Amino acid sequence: MLFRSREEIPFNDALRPIVDYAGRDEPTRWVPTGGDAMGLASLEFRIPLERIGLKRWAGTQLAVFSDVGNVWLIDPTLADSGATDPFLRWSVGLGVRRATVIGPIQVDLGFDPARLRDEALAQLHVSLGAL
Repeated sequence: MLFRSREEIPFNDALRPIVDYAGRDEPTRWVPTGGDAMGLASLEFRIPLERIGLKRWAGTQLAVFSDVGNVWLIDPTLADSGATDPFLRWSVGLGVRRATVIGPIQVDLGFDPARLRDEALAQLHVSLGAL
């Protein structure tokens, strides 16, 4: 992902209070600027718990996954951010998938083994309604 310092981005005056509030804890906080191109690939292995002898857990699966990708600025008219991020970023994780009467539930814990700046080592993600 490409980043710029908050001071370099010409924010609209209406957004200034929101930006100031978001950066209240860290005066040197970096702000993602996004991009105009993205690449993403995911690989996931699911293990139904009933297949490994846990019949009471029918409808529940364990998952092991890995994601790789990034966002890039390709348009030459956009300002160069000077980012030195790697070409591709990757992560790994573990999760649980469960079919319920209100829809599928997914709980994942992803790990970032190649952290940049002050990124967290792990991130919890909960999803309802899509697997």
